[in-house]
Amino acid sequence: MEDEFGNSREVSILGLSFFVLGIGLGPMFLGPLSEFYGRRLIYVVSWTLYVIFIIPQAVAQNIETVIVSRFLDGFAGSAFLAVSGGTVGDLFTANELQAPMLMFSLAPFVGPSIGPLIGGFINYNTDWRWTHWTLLIWAFVLLLGIVFLVPETYRESKLASRANLSQLTSTKIRSCSRTKQNRCERKLEMEDGKPLQKRFRNQPPAR
Repeated sequence: MEDEFGNSREVSILGLSFFVLGIGLGPMFLGPLSEFYGRRLIYVVSWTLYVIFIIPQAVAQNIETVIVSRFLDGFAGSAFLAVSGGTVGDLFTANELQAPMLMFSLAPFVGPSIGPLIGGFINYNTDWRWTHWTLLIWAFVLLLGIVFLVPETYRESKLASRANLSQLTSTKIRSCSRTKQNRCERKLEMEDGKPLQKRFRNQPPAR
């Protein structure tokens, strides 16, 4: 990348620095949002943006594009650092939480350890752009897994969805009842030849 863009090593490192900056800032926004909109929505939207922002890095024609895209990528990808702990807490009780939380805590250390080995192998055999293309392919596979396999785990969000569905169903039932009532009134008016209100107004008072 330095040979292609003609920048210094310090400027090249800014891509990594801004990526980490995005990872640091993202949880301050994405974590609280997951408490209002649920875990699944944050996962899907954030990882979709993560996949999209890899593309400018792979096709970048200058170092500025790489740096900005890396920051946005880190910001979007930070959702899994901010929200995954909540998902683990949603899935397990306090007595079962120790082992799953241990595995979750190991992931941020295992990834940065293996990533440079894979990235170095790719760069050694091809060029730096294929590092991003490979990451894009892998991230897209994970996106499909998130969309089709990851359910909503936040209890409050599920209860809110059920309440909205129940309210919508009740509204539809009331609407259907009013529609049927109007149809019955029109049918009686056609049979009697008088408006329904007039017919009841002309009836003698009950004794």
